[in-house]
Amino acid sequence: RMSDLPEPVIAMVRHPEGIDFDAIDGQPVYIVVMLLVPDDEDGQHLELLAKLARLLQKSEFRESIMTASDTQAMSDLFSGVQLP
Repeated sequence: RMSDLPEPVIAMVRHPEGIDFDAIDGQPVYIVVMLLVPDDEDGQHLELLAKLARLLQKSEFRESIMTASDTQAMSDLFSGVQLP
């Protein structure tokens, strides 16, 4: 949570070789998502996290992120997604 943030912000990073986060399944992490929300938000971040989790469970969506040509292409992947 951040003060003076007018609306939620999603930041995403992809790493082609993967990052070892010592995950339970032992697999490297290829996509990292950061969610920033306003201090005074009313729980909307939980809906947003759930929506992101559902999207990232889809292998086609993850593959689209990994093969996007640039940041605009990555951003465009979310253009049709109805976020709370």
